[in-house]
Amino acid sequence: MASKAKMIGGTDLIRPETAVEREGLPRSTRQQEIRNRAYEIYLHRGEQPGYELEDWLKAEREMSADLTAVLQQLLQNTTNLKVLRDLMTPDAVYVSLNFNNPELKKIEPWAGTHNGPEALPKVFAGIQSFWKTLDFKVTDTIEQGNRVAFFGSFTYKSNVTGKEITSPFSLLARFEGDKVAYLQFQEDSFGTAGSFKTGGTTRFHSDPSGKEVEV
Repeated sequence: MASKAKMIGGTDLIRPETAVEREGLPRSTRQQEIRNRAYEIYLHRGEQPGYELEDWLKAEREMSADLTAVLQQLLQNTTNLKVLRDLMTPDAVYVSLNFNNPELKKIEPWAGTHNGPEALPKVFAGIQSFWKTLDFKVTDTIEQGNRVAFFGSFTYKSNVTGKEITSPFSLLARFEGDKVAYLQFQEDSFGTAGSFKTGGTTRFHSDPSGKEVEV
């Protein structure tokens, strides 16, 4: 009988399935991948009991670090289709600013939902043709299971109006295995769209007890 080790919460840590056993089963979850790696660490340590929590946390750290590196590599190769195909699932979804906003899309054509890694080079080439990037920095990273989130800020300068905009941003990535399956990017879209404004005012009435305002 195969050896077993205990997991957090007393659940048995079963050895990873063989390729034959795995055939026909759905793709393993991130938790299963961490479990498999924890089992490998357990075996490498000579199957000594009593280190189940340490093994699990070490495996989780290793897997998280790998996912962060993948997302960093993706951000460094946003117009390189060959690299994007290696890092993303074929049906990956990229949501830029919103799911579908026709009005914003007139100003920022990349806004909305995009499908497949093939869509990203066009999206980021468009951004680069509209703005000059003066600064882009990631200040915080959060990792949880199969998700990685980056937070930071950027400063862009419009290639048409010359106006500069500094905005916070957040980027969420969900993974299937070690490949990005979903991306969602958020920014101050009112501010970034405003960097292209050439004149006129827009009226808003948001406060039920207040008056209409012009911007």
